[in-house]
Amino acid sequence: MDPLEEYLALYDEEAGRIFVALDRVIRETAPELDVAIKYRLLSYTLDRDWRHWVCAVNATKSAVCLRFL
Repeated sequence: MDPLEEYLALYDEEAGRIFVALDRVIRETAPELDVAIKYRLLSYTLDRDWRHWVCAVNATKSAVCLRFL
């Protein structure tokens, strides 16, 4: 299963729309990044180096967050 699809199942529809939009921008801007669910975040990294991820997406009760390491 695609990590995005797996992550979408955890959140409501409103957060899901934002996740899809952010994922599209990240993948279009940096197609070389790997994506997976790590540390309960939808994470993006180079060469599967998950300890040094580039950015990640998650949601709280009141916001969707785009995080950079």
